[in-house]
Amino acid sequence: MKSAACLFVLAIGVGLLACGDDEGGLDAASIRPAQLFSGFDDGTTEFKVPATLGGVDAKTNVRWSVGNTAIAEVETEQPPAGQASSARYTQHAIVKTKKAGKTVLRATAGGKTFEVPLTVTQYAPGARDLGNDLYQEDRSGTPEPGAEPYVKGLGCIACHGIRGGPGHSPSEIGGYDDATILVTIKTAKLPQGGLANRGDHKFSLDAKQEEGILARLRSLEPVTFPE
Repeated sequence: MKSAACLFVLAIGVGLLACGDDEGGLDAASIRPAQLFSGFDDGTTEFKVPATLGGVDAKTNVRWSVGNTAIAEVETEQPPAGQASSARYTQHAIVKTKKAGKTVLRATAGGKTFEVPLTVTQYAPGARDLGNDLYQEDRSGTPEPGAEPYVKGLGCIACHGIRGGPGHSPSEIGGYDDATILVTIKTAKLPQGGLANRGDHKFSLDAKQEEGILARLRSLEPVTFPE
């Protein structure tokens, strides 16, 4: 009798697990990346960071929200041109910042809620413009009389930007804080291990330049969603 009872309980447990799987496999679901980082300045620059509720069935309907809507808002992914909206597109989201601060991004599906921390860093007005200048190659000659002196470029565009190379938009860096990104810029050490450009990726920056580069990278348009 004891063995039969055990088998009965086990059978019930297996049945419950199966039902859970049929509901979209939410036991394996999680928001990716596990933490989000973005920026904000005086409102002249648009900062966005992408997120995905991974590990769910393609038919799972996901509803996104931000804990503090004064800090950020959510834009769900839009379907391709000519294709009607459907639940599958809500599995991806774009978070658009509104001011600096800390809050959470939430995804609700099948009666369950998942959330990850969201940190929005304040950057000084004009920081992104400085970052854009630093990103370029050095310019020869002298500026026009009365114009601002040229910023000494770091030459980032030689390996990134319009010339291709490793991506570093919010799609790639949205899960890392500013300090981690600066480690890669200044020491070539990648957050997941290994070295950027075989170790030849070491730049010496002052605090203002660091802020400029970070603002520039955070303000890039996301190109993909986390897998």
